[in-house]
Amino acid sequence: MNTEQPVQNGLEKDSDFLEVTQLFYQLQAYKAQRYGDSWCKHGEAISVFGNTSRKYDRLQNMVIAKVEAGFDYPDPESEETVAETVGDLGIYSILWMTYIKKNRPEEYKAWKSRIQGQKNFSATNFAQDLHPLALHVREFLQEVKRRFPWVTRSELLESMSLVLRENVL
Repeated sequence: MNTEQPVQNGLEKDSDFLEVTQLFYQLQAYKAQRYGDSWCKHGEAISVFGNTSRKYDRLQNMVIAKVEAGFDYPDPESEETVAETVGDLGIYSILWMTYIKKNRPEEYKAWKSRIQGQKNFSATNFAQDLHPLALHVREFLQEVKRRFPWVTRSELLESMSLVLRENVL
């Protein structure tokens, strides 16, 4: 029996992708407080690539070697699960892209342009994917308007834009 979720625009309808990326963001916020910028402290070749490579090696050892050897995983003696290692690898990949954005902006801009220019992207489908979130935003805006009736629409939008830029984007 096939238990895979239907795919829409490359993302699962049940927002698994969004949930995982939000957890990446949450985990990275915690790790940034704990470890600072150690992920890139010694540059791209040593720190960024090294951390990514180390996580890949760990994942390879945890999954491939154990499966080939006939052991079940997760290994009860392991300090880190496969999910934790995959999560760390995903975060390092995202951090690496932020490193490229900061240190090689032209390369990043070219990559971003290719992504945004892909023919598969549809603003209509993207808007449909965001519809459930938009309902929550509308409820939030209605509550703000109820509590602060003197705030104009442009002031509210400007404030929300500032909050998003400082805290989310």
